[in-house]
Amino acid sequence: MHSSRRQLISSEAELKAIENHLPALSEEIESLGQPLAEAEERYAVLSTTVDQTKARYDNAASLRSTALSTVDSTGYGIIVVNGPWASTSPVGPGTMGIVALAVVLAEVVSVLGVLFADYMRSSSRRAAIQPPTSSVAQ
Repeated sequence: MHSSRRQLISSEAELKAIENHLPALSEEIESLGQPLAEAEERYAVLSTTVDQTKARYDNAASLRSTALSTVDSTGYGIIVVNGPWASTSPVGPGTMGIVALAVVLAEVVSVLGVLFADYMRSSSRRAAIQPPTSSVAQ
């Protein structure tokens, strides 16, 4: 009887200790449940985004393969409508072009000659106006 009574008292103390820990454990479970629910929600959103992106990728890959097959099946060719044109007269400047070029060159040479003659006259005048100076190195 004493042993059964001791077991009863021991079980009662153990039950009270567990009952005292029960509210703390309930709060801890509830606090852990909130981040878990948020993580599950983020996973669902991410999973949906992945599925949509994969569908867009598959669509783009399909369009690319269709475009490549279209390019491969299209034949390109060049058709010559008329043959090349061959000149029967020599190619080059005509008599009028040569005469015009000669006139332009003659005018350029004459202008340069006049400028050179003026330069020579002005340099000889300057030499005549200035007396020679003798400079001695010191």
